[in-house]
Amino acid sequence: MDCTDVYGKKGLMQQCLSEYQDLMECMFHKKQLARVEAMKKERMRQYMAGERSKKDFYAKDPLLDSYYETYQRTID
Repeated sequence: MDCTDVYGKKGLMQQCLSEYQDLMECMFHKKQLARVEAMKKERMRQYMAGERSKKDFYAKDPLLDSYYETYQRTID
């Protein structure tokens, strides 16, 4: 982290806080894991409330070439 070169270890939590938080997120994925857990919890809540059937518990997979076809339409 370039910020610590300037401020040192003492300035890490004051001047370099945003860079430090970005580094921690990149290493440990806490926000990403919290987002996935929230989606699982909401999906289970919908299933228990009857808003989602067992068949529709997960979203359908995309078609095999769906990205390629969409990409071709945008560049033509």
